Amino acid sequence: MGVACARSHAPSRRLFEEASEILQYDLLRLLEEGPSDKINKTGVAQPALLTTSLAVYTKWRDTAEEPVQFDACAGLSLGEYSALCFAGVLSFKDAVALTAQRGSLMQKAAEEHPGDMFAILANYLCKGNYAVSVSRAAAQALQEAATAAKAKRCIKLQVDGAFHSPLMAPAAEGLATAIESVPFNKPRIPIVLNVDAQIHTDPSVIKRKLLQQLTSPTQWQQSMEHLGELGVEESVEFGPGAVLTKLMNKINPTVRTLHVE
Repeated sequence: MGVACARSHAPSRRLFEEASEILQYDLLRLLEEGPSDKINKTGVAQPALLTTSLAVYTKWRDTAEEPVQFDACAGLSLGEYSALCFAGVLSFKDAVALTAQRGSLMQKAAEEHPGDMFAILANYLCKGNYAVSVSRAAAQALQEAATAAKAKRCIKLQVDGAFHSPLMAPAAEGLATAIESVPFNKPRIPIVLNVDAQIHTDPSVIKRKLLQQLTSPTQWQQSMEHLGELGVEESVEFGPGAVLTKLMNKINPTVRTLHVE
């Protein structure tokens, strides 16, 4: 998907070239040739997903029949960095550097404090669809509790650690200095943040909320409900898969959705 955009659209390709300069390896070539185990490492996957989502948006914007005006934006977890770029808060280059560092720090924290995520309760995604982060030692107890509570499903997610939980505190500490050193601008359009599902315009507050996101649940259901309260009638998701589009269809079925990849 990102590779296809880069091969068929020069501005999208330039994003991958810029990212490669910052990362000091050929991101596009890595996505084309692998190995997959390296791509799946969160320190690589995070800047790769950021670049891919923005490349997809860039091609869609440039090839649209007419300009589209967006009234607000949001991004789930790592996607919040893409949304911050979209809203003009972060430059693309700074976002690539931050997500690469974020991914590496999260990987290190996961190795030092092993944990897992299960599909049930901690990311408030939508009604009946939750995710929970737990330490590795508590994983069995969680599954037993879910069974006792007659949960329909308890599925271990394919992620490297217990993200969006206090187990990521070391990563947040490491990322704090990097975020403070990067200029954040006021958003050009409203952006609903994960931590509290609210719109913030003060760059210093956005920095603080972005750090809190590492150790706190992501309030995605509440974020989408907030967009509905603002009068949003259509949503567009840019990037791999259509997870957020499906969630929006459950959270607010009246919103018309489009997924672009």
